[in-house]
Amino acid sequence: MEHRVLSLHAGYDAPSGFVDAYAARPADGVPRPGLVVISGMGGLNQFQRDMTRTFARAGFAAVSPDLFDGVLPQGRTRQLFFKNALDVDRAVENIAAGADFLRALPWTPSPDAPVGVVGFCLGGGLALLALARSDAFGAGVVLLPQPLPRRGGIGADPRPDAMPLRNRRPHHAALGGRGVPLDA
Repeated sequence: MEHRVLSLHAGYDAPSGFVDAYAARPADGVPRPGLVVISGMGGLNQFQRDMTRTFARAGFAAVSPDLFDGVLPQGRTRQLFFKNALDVDRAVENIAAGADFLRALPWTPSPDAPVGVVGFCLGGGLALLALARSDAFGAGVVLLPQPLPRRGGIGADPRPDAMPLRNRRPHHAALGGRGVPLDA
């Protein structure tokens, strides 16, 4: 069933400060499952806003955080620059804070309701990290994740225990073709 939606500019507080965002939800006022939708390298552009509304039409209360602080990088070279300059730890904190934002709204069933996360390309890599590093999400879908800089940068400790994995909930990944359930 496709729902008529309401969409609007949004924002919320995260540990690193204010996060600008875009939110959409079904217009019927019925509480819905929450979903944080993470952008690709284009940032919070028109395509990302359309994706947020697409998930709302499917029945979710959705929010897309602006990970590039208002910049909409144009062209592949500029987009890759912003991807590679992204503070990944800050981005993951901001994504997890998006789940708390959704839970606080009357659009979701309760303050402790599970919230999902979905990301494509750059957003897929960030969704995977948010699922691994945070207990903010009840489920997630990771689509065609792009590699991200190693936590701590070049020369950082590559051992798995150097990146704590907190979330042990079911996840699903599509890594270039077939979907693969992930057991974190």
